[in-house]
Amino acid sequence: TNFNEIWSVRSGVLFYSKDTGNTWKWDNPRGGRGPYNSILRLQDSFFYYASNNVYRKNLNNGKWENMSKGLGLKRNIGAYDVFKGNSQIQIVAEEEPLYNNENYKGKLFLSSDGGATWKDITANLPVLAWMQVTDVLFHPSDSNQIWASIGLFHSAKKKDKLYYSKDGGKTWENESGNLPSYPTNCLFYKDDLVFIGTDIGLYYKKVGEVNFKEYGKDLPKVYINEIVYNKTVNKLRVATFGMGVWEVDFVKE
Repeated sequence: TNFNEIWSVRSGVLFYSKDTGNTWKWDNPRGGRGPYNSILRLQDSFFYYASNNVYRKNLNNGKWENMSKGLGLKRNIGAYDVFKGNSQIQIVAEEEPLYNNENYKGKLFLSSDGGATWKDITANLPVLAWMQVTDVLFHPSDSNQIWASIGLFHSAKKKDKLYYSKDGGKTWENESGNLPSYPTNCLFYKDDLVFIGTDIGLYYKKVGEVNFKEYGKDLPKVYINEIVYNKTVNKLRVATFGMGVWEVDFVKE
């Protein structure tokens, strides 16, 4: 681990710093372009950049490769994750809903061979007809367990905020529980707890439980767009839209 190295996306372009942000250089892969909320992942000796495609950089030799070129994506990527136990297993979702409830194709894909081939699993989650996946998350030790957060507002009676699969995306269960009827934006898992960032704060629950609780007392009711854990100081840190970065002690129930 090198804490001096930082990647950042600015105006859809990827930049890299090797000196904790004192100096920066352009580090975009060929053909890479993305939205302001491009997805960045670091695993083993590889760096992943999900934008208009999934790009992977080998940190040992500096070479980039396009891992999703066979998909022919029409929109930017809205959600992406790579399984911690085996980087060959990846999941990706395009931005925006299908806007079609008759042809469930082209929104959610799963690869088990490092992007050489992708399986379209859109039809297994029909809610994508009129809603979009905002984040996807593998269980850190079981690739069959996947969570998907859903955007857009919903009525209090029918909520489609969080879905869970225990069989690698073949079937999905609605785990929205008592989440508020606001968009959900990001997911995080640690020690059998699932965290979800919404437009009005951070919520969590224990795996297997139905309902969620708010996490932390002082966090404002604000849009949460990323959740990370710093093991050095045992804190959760969340990035917000318009109110900076907040941190709170991680306490396992």
